[in-house]
Amino acid sequence: MTEPVSVREDLQFIRRAVERTAPPDVAGIYFLWALLVGLGLILADLAPGAAPWYWLAAAPLGTVASAALGIRSARHSGYDDRAFGLRHVAHWGVLMLVLGLGAVGVARHVVSGEVFALYALLMVSGAWLMAGIHFERRLLLLGGILAGVFLLQIFQVPRAGLVGGALFAGAALVLGLRAGRVARAAK
Repeated sequence: MTEPVSVREDLQFIRRAVERTAPPDVAGIYFLWALLVGLGLILADLAPGAAPWYWLAAAPLGTVASAALGIRSARHSGYDDRAFGLRHVAHWGVLMLVLGLGAVGVARHVVSGEVFALYALLMVSGAWLMAGIHFERRLLLLGGILAGVFLLQIFQVPRAGLVGGALFAGAALVLGLRAGRVARAAK
């Protein structure tokens, strides 16, 4: 008969082995989005006319840069799970598609830019929250901050973008520093 202590030790060994093969948490991606989202939310308050043009470039370029950083990190760490990468591409790609379709509505004057901006923020916060559920729990914090900014803007709290941008950037920087520390410790 197997002793409970032996079974527990075996399970701990398996858990540690699985944790070591988990996808790498890429610090550079956190730093990138700290900059892009932080700046974009602050820009929405300080230069609202420039914000849509900023996001038109920053969102797709940031998504491509994130994919490149993720691929590079996965190859470097030896974690090469193509299915995991494709799930990320599908998740964030659908967000880009939906936002692009909404932008068409704005261009056709079916939806106002102001309304689209609010709902874009809501969709983006939902995407980050869902990524926190399906990919990496830490993303729940960032999605929650974005959802909070949405609520602040719905209630027309002055400087909601400024406060939210600073909070998001700060949280993403802390998560990025933590991810970098964990990656260095794993080597």
